[in-house]
Amino acid sequence: MLASLAAGAAAATPPAVPPPEIRFVAADPQGRATGENAADAADFRDERFWTDVRARLARGPVTVIFLSGTYVVSAEARRRQPPLRLQWIGHDSHPLVIEGERAGAVVFTRHSEDPDYSRTNNQGPGFLFLSGCRNVVVRRLRFTAPRKPISYATNFGGSRHLRIEDCHWHDLDGVYYGASGTAGAATSHVTFVRCRFERVGSGGHAHMVYNAYDPQHLRFVDCHFEDCAGDYLRFRDSTDFGVVAGCTFRSTGRFTGTHQAFIAVPLFNDDNPAAKSAHPNYEYFGTHFLFCHNRFIYEDEAVPANRTAVLFHHSGFDPPGRRHLLDARDAMILRTGTNDEKRTLLQAAAGINFTTVHVFANEYVRVAQRGAFRSKAAYGAKSRGGDGQYDISGLFNPEPVVRTPGEAAGYFDAPASPITGRAAPGVRPP
Repeated sequence: MLASLAAGAAAATPPAVPPPEIRFVAADPQGRATGENAADAADFRDERFWTDVRARLARGPVTVIFLSGTYVVSAEARRRQPPLRLQWIGHDSHPLVIEGERAGAVVFTRHSEDPDYSRTNNQGPGFLFLSGCRNVVVRRLRFTAPRKPISYATNFGGSRHLRIEDCHWHDLDGVYYGASGTAGAATSHVTFVRCRFERVGSGGHAHMVYNAYDPQHLRFVDCHFEDCAGDYLRFRDSTDFGVVAGCTFRSTGRFTGTHQAFIAVPLFNDDNPAAKSAHPNYEYFGTHFLFCHNRFIYEDEAVPANRTAVLFHHSGFDPPGRRHLLDARDAMILRTGTNDEKRTLLQAAAGINFTTVHVFANEYVRVAQRGAFRSKAAYGAKSRGGDGQYDISGLFNPEPVVRTPGEAAGYFDAPASPITGRAAPGVRPP
């Protein structure tokens, strides 16, 4: 009997995961360029090297070390210095780690002779793009390119179970969309940990991390965000189950001469339902968020309407099933009604369930509105008389459901809150 139990226990023990194979890349190929060791580091763009990494991942974990140096990308095709694009790489059981040799020593930048940003030269190549990847850690990389036009510096759209650690995006004043970003319903469980974003964007269309069009479970833990030309973190159009915890947001007011909202949940509905377009793109609010243990700091009191910690924004037409454009009666409720009246209105009109928007244990310095809802007619839509920005600071769920930023990262995946013992409502499976 004991022998059979022991045999059963042995059979149930999962096989040991082997230690990772270590491979090396450099800004320029070294030695034999096989990637087997630092002296023979492969070119970081070498497709044969990354094909070999895919094959090795089928057998066990792989760590790719980027040797210290400057990794240059150019907009000029003749230079043959494109961004690094990794597609469909990863293994559910064997992690791939992509890491810089030393913190701050692996620098991605643009070629010094690439044309600078201008109104007519406002977009260009970034540095690192992971698409359709899974179970990947990206660690200790730096991205910077003052005055150079860039669409996205990095992007992780279409990937799942990614962890970006200790990376630094700074002095990207030519970025048009995002220092980083994700997009699409295939994107899930992308976590930024201890990352820094500083001085990003060429205008209000630029963000530190631009997330849009249905990605789920995006988490930002212990990160630092300072000075952005547009809203800092964007959760657009059905981006849901977002977590921001233990982060510091700072606006000096000196980068672009103004302030912007720190966390934004925006919609831009430029499709008119009455036009019956063959392929409309109607946008809807996500409604599961956890924002806790953050510091929101504006260094002066200029531009009160922009000094907003969390902004829900709609512009354009009402999408089917929603009434985002407000009338005068709605506006009166949002200005003078009780919190319960405001919650009822915005859930019925905009689909925002404030029970599942958790905001607590944050520090606010010179923040004019801890939460705001803004709606305006645009793209040919006609106002109903209630356009404006309204304070909704009292509508969020203030009940603490986690104790630490680390607990916050896993809240929407956990079977129950470590404090309340209740599951997060509406949680989707990971």
